[in-house]
Amino acid sequence: MKVWKPLTKYKKQREEWAYHCDFALEEGERFELKLPDGTGIKEVCPEGMIYKFHFEICVEPFKIEK
Repeated sequence: MKVWKPLTKYKKQREEWAYHCDFALEEGERFELKLPDGTGIKEVCPEGMIYKFHFEICVEPFKIEK
């Protein structure tokens, strides 16, 4: 796995925090993400291919200041 942007926390324009990461799978490598509700993502990169990912997830909304 090649990571060209490590997992980073940042403020999005929609008033929330998010994490993002950019990485690539090379042939034969596997990526698996399991979510609390039982769903998930599984990817296996086939021979002769490279899969590039931009992974982003929102984790917490900002508090509204009055």
